[in-house]
Amino acid sequence: MNSSFLFLGIFPLIFFVIVDSFFGIKKAAIVTILVGLAELSYTLFYFGEIDRFSIYTLVTILLFSACSFFLKRGIFIKIQPVVMSFIFGFSLIYSYLMGSPLLLEFSLKYAHLMPKMNQNLIVLPHFQHLLSICTMTMGVGLFFHGVVTLVAAIYLSNWWWLLVRGVGFYLFSFASIVAGKFFS
Repeated sequence: MNSSFLFLGIFPLIFFVIVDSFFGIKKAAIVTILVGLAELSYTLFYFGEIDRFSIYTLVTILLFSACSFFLKRGIFIKIQPVVMSFIFGFSLIYSYLMGSPLLLEFSLKYAHLMPKMNQNLIVLPHFQHLLSICTMTMGVGLFFHGVVTLVAAIYLSNWWWLLVRGVGFYLFSFASIVAGKFFS
């Protein structure tokens, strides 16, 4: 799997902050929607299909960008990643509790897109157990990321919010993996 996929989902928000800084909220909302559609097209081109994650992301981008456009308030776009963190955090926790951990399911489904070394790891029972535990810890981490991002959206500037949302996502993800390793 290409490491550039780690950055998908943040591009519409980066463009939002840049365009809002120079041209205003209405143009930023339009550009955010266009970049979201471009990301969806890229996903379709690269994978040959559009998964639920991409659809949910695009729907929330469209919804929150439209709210920002018509109400002329950037807070709505800034809340989009909060909602996504809560939805996916809940989904991960729920899938773990129901016995079908999403990280394990996705790893098995998309194994053919991973480097050979990772494909060899996925078949190991210990690694599958780690993916299962990390599904729960990642769900909790996404929930806390959502809370921190919400606070940043309300109290910080666009640029600081983007930093908290972007870098914070990777920090919470890393902490979730470490916690998963600790609990496994």
